[in-house]
Amino acid sequence: MKITAKQQEIYVSTLWGAAITIQPGQVREVGDDLGYACLQAGCVEVKDEPAPKPKPKPKPKAKPKKARKKK
Repeated sequence: MKITAKQQEIYVSTLWGAAITIQPGQVREVGDDLGYACLQAGCVEVKDEPAPKPKPKPKPKAKPKKARKKK
């Protein structure tokens, strides 16, 4: 999960001993458990922009079918 602080520096610590300081404008990638604690403290989740889809390739024109000769 990617998170950042909006306006001020945010310090988040958890019961299991993890701690992190988030600076405004600085994007940090953290695990989901610490990320949810940061969101509760006032951080904002940063979403990745989806990659643009490539343009579809033009399909080749179908060749005309030839009639089969009977044996």
